[in-house]
Amino acid sequence: MSTRLVREMHAISLAGVRGRDRQPGEIRTTQNWIGPPGATIDTATFVPPLPEAITDLIPRCAHHRASPRRQQLSAA
Repeated sequence: MSTRLVREMHAISLAGVRGRDRQPGEIRTTQNWIGPPGATIDTATFVPPLPEAITDLIPRCAHHRASPRRQQLSAA
């Protein structure tokens, strides 16, 4: 898994759906969050990583997915 692959998958997944005009295939540049209507970042249900951290986190996620320890755990 690479940043390029994640960006390509993002572009494909947004093709023809709501959000297709919101920079598909690009890494976001602003912070977002998920929560009920009117939620703030402090009251959000989920706050993803900061935009500036994403390019470092994608390769770490790929490394984690490929780690022997993770594979042992998923086989159990």
